[in-house]
Amino acid sequence: IAVLILTTAIYAPSLSNEFVNWDDGTLIRDNVVIREITPSSIKEIFTSYDPELYVPLTMFTFQLNHFIGGTEPFVYHVTNLILHLANVILVFLLILLLTNNRWVGLTAASLFALHPLNTEIVVWASARKDVLSILFYLLTLILYIKYKTSGNKKLYFGSLGSALLGFLSKVSLMTVPFVLL
Repeated sequence: IAVLILTTAIYAPSLSNEFVNWDDGTLIRDNVVIREITPSSIKEIFTSYDPELYVPLTMFTFQLNHFIGGTEPFVYHVTNLILHLANVILVFLLILLLTNNRWVGLTAASLFALHPLNTEIVVWASARKDVLSILFYLLTLILYIKYKTSGNKKLYFGSLGSALLGFLSKVSLMTVPFVLL
């Protein structure tokens, strides 16, 4: 809990950031596809690309953000922070699962939470694809490891579903099968 509070405190100033004049305009502010959640807009995000990548689940989260707060940057920034905090918890759980040592898990989660390399994906609204794909990557690993230790097929299918959601968040999740091997 202390790590989550500290992480929130460190990233809290970014919640008042505006959009940046890089991808935020194209992907969020000027993107007509995210302005409504309808069958046609959902079909559009699943049958098209952002300027470079196929990231329909990421675009769907932008649709949800737009539904909640329009083009108010705060909503997008707080979503990225919440996803990062969830990732911190998942890092802790993954390392705990691998080492069975809470202190090692806490240390790894702290390093992940506060490492400067993660600043971009938390504070840049358009980096949603990164923070979202990390969530599903970690969840896939945790569910698969739990499946391997328990034999519970539901965990296996959960890991496959999580991997699929990760693929729909960012294509770099294609490394998951190789990591699992």
